[in-house]
Amino acid sequence: MTIKSTYVCPYCNKNHLKDYGNSGDYDEDGVLLSFCPLCGRMYHISLSQNKRKIIAVKLAMRCNLDFSEAKRVTRSAPENNFLPYIIKSLKIVREDIIAVIEMTKK
Repeated sequence: MTIKSTYVCPYCNKNHLKDYGNSGDYDEDGVLLSFCPLCGRMYHISLSQNKRKIIAVKLAMRCNLDFSEAKRVTRSAPENNFLPYIIKSLKIVREDIIAVIEMTKK
């Protein structure tokens, strides 16, 4: 059974699906991974306050933004509308935030 989650894929901007019937959707720590219905990627996005701060700092450096403004926007961004909120509030392009999220995953 597949259930729509609140995580949004940074690649295609669609909500992830979680398949509770597939035991292969778990990582080595037992965390259920998210599956994007369009691009097929499976990963877990952590939007903790620490991760949001890292994303904000890297975005500010990459896009020449004010650090305090970038931190304020990323901390207040809702989980279910994370990318569109940041793109609209900071007036940046989608590719910049995707690149930053990719860098923070490693």
